[in-house]
Amino acid sequence: YHTEWEQRLNRISEIGVPICQRATEMEDARAKGKDLTEDYKAAALSVALEQALGHAPEKLYSQKAFRGVCYAGVVIEKSANAQKMNEVAEEHWQMVSELGHSKEMLELAQEWQDALALQGRMKELAEKALKSSEILYPCQFCRRLW
Repeated sequence: YHTEWEQRLNRISEIGVPICQRATEMEDARAKGKDLTEDYKAAALSVALEQALGHAPEKLYSQKAFRGVCYAGVVIEKSANAQKMNEVAEEHWQMVSELGHSKEMLELAQEWQDALALQGRMKELAEKALKSSEILYPCQFCRRLW
């Protein structure tokens, strides 16, 4: 299981690169006249992954004091006033939706679920081995005991 799990993690890393590049391009296209934070893209990617995993994330946008927009309490834009807040929120949510429904993100979500399932099986095997007092051997890749 461990070798397959590591292969899945490597695949997740590979799939993540073009997704991040696309998110950067989308962010750059939306940045004109706005003071976006580094969390703008991070929040979009995080929520898009939730969406791809089949969850239904909520639109948790709010105004930060007198200027700025927050998503789930994280500042994603620093200069928007109340009139611009809805525009920033809609553009961000559109980015989330586009990323969340992309072929790459859906593939990443599937790999993520598969990796978690393999990790669960490895944990079960380790727990069984510990209960039965059998000897555990180190993995040839990471030297963890399995």
